[in-house]
Amino acid sequence: MAIETTIKPTITLLVPVRDEEANIRPFVQNVRTVLNSEEYNVSILFVEDNSSDNTRNVIKTIASSDSSINGLFINNKFGQGPAVFFGLMNCTGDAVIMMDIDGTHPLSVAKEMIGKFLAGADIVQGVRNQREIFGVRKILSILFNYSCRLFAGVDLSMQPVYFRLLSKKVVSAITKQPWLAHFVRLNFREFSDCRIEFIEFHFIERNLGRGKYNLRGLIKLAIRGQLSLISPKRLYFLLTLLNSIAISSIWLAPLWLAVALMVLAGFATIFLLMEFSRIRNRDVTLAIQILP
Repeated sequence: MAIETTIKPTITLLVPVRDEEANIRPFVQNVRTVLNSEEYNVSILFVEDNSSDNTRNVIKTIASSDSSINGLFINNKFGQGPAVFFGLMNCTGDAVIMMDIDGTHPLSVAKEMIGKFLAGADIVQGVRNQREIFGVRKILSILFNYSCRLFAGVDLSMQPVYFRLLSKKVVSAITKQPWLAHFVRLNFREFSDCRIEFIEFHFIERNLGRGKYNLRGLIKLAIRGQLSLISPKRLYFLLTLLNSIAISSIWLAPLWLAVALMVLAGFATIFLLMEFSRIRNRDVTLAIQILP
């Protein structure tokens, strides 16, 4: 159902940043140009993740002269996922658009998302054109998507990035699941009562600076992402299956190898259960400073 109200809705741009001093002012100016509209108000919430440059002071300076701009400042480097989740916990707009500041998430697409929200959509997911990704990066992306479908039962092919619009109702539902702080992706089947739209966009190289993730960081993110998406029942089933395979190998291998497999499987089970428990019960009430 399309939104019918005399009060203009507020769209909050939720932007996690770290060491993005050079991108802050151009981004704000582009927002004022591209998203200027009589149909809605736009606010910006920067979530600054303990930058080593002048990013924090730039945000404070801009926010001091513009009430539509605000900031959350995290005192330790927790990463993009927690930064986004903290932002969602503090957003008050009618809808939130989660996006990067470096130009890889085009504001023109954000404008299309707002249009779909005004027409009644609860979730508008940006889908990066996978045909424009090549080499090792594409192979790793395919493997990760396949493993998520296999182990977690969640298809990420339609949400390869976290660039999306969420209505206030959806934001409220997400913030009740703190384990998503590690990897803010959605199981769309849990939102069957919501209207979901998709917008494909082209990959654009970042404007300034360098990406924050290396191969090791991406692998770590992938593991945490899997554990945050998988349900407890599914995880226990998979671990039981692995242990069963290890035990059955007694009949297929020498005794010493079978014992080694059982020991390794046992340690793997303990490690995965501990990590899963830590992620599922993570305290997301961390020390942050909210700019007045």
